Amino acid sequence: MTVSYVSSAEKAAAVVRHIEKKTVGYSKAAARDLAPRNITVNVTQAGLMDTDMFAPFKEAAPALFSTIAIQRYAKLEEVAVGVVFFASPAASYITGAVIDIEGGYSA
Repeated sequence: MTVSYVSSAEKAAAVVRHIEKKTVGYSKAAARDLAPRNITVNVTQAGLMDTDMFAPFKEAAPALFSTIAIQRYAKLEEVAVGVVFFASPAASYITGAVIDIEGGYSA
């Protein structure tokens, strides 16, 4: 694991975009490879959440909120809905998909 300090909201956003791109690419490849075994692989991209992991970036929150249409933290329950859906039988024919639960960040 690599942990680093990001000194600005712009740098934090660039790091997040890079990680998202890699995660989605890996997941789509895994979805193609595992689908013949009836194993689905999907991605839930969560927005900013007020957690201990976000604590080092609290001072950047106002700048980050300005890039999010809803302009607040995501609630755990809001993100959990996507995760529960992908884990449910209702999503048995869905693989390689991405749900963005990020308050309009990518809008």
